[in-house]
Amino acid sequence: MEVKVLDSIMHGVLKPWKLDTTNTRRFTELVKAAKAASHNTNAELLSQLTALLVDYPSLQKNSG
Repeated sequence: MEVKVLDSIMHGVLKPWKLDTTNTRRFTELVKAAKAASHNTNAELLSQLTALLVDYPSLQKNSG
């Protein structure tokens, strides 16, 4: 089982403690986009994750 997000936090580019938290507008946009998608199915949960990880395309699973 591959856990890209966790692996990226531990060894890669995703470092939550280094995020620029002064840009609250960007965080608000990301959370609103994720909140807009419900999470009743796996596809909808994937939609939420995709919205939150928009700045990290390498963490998104390639379709196909």
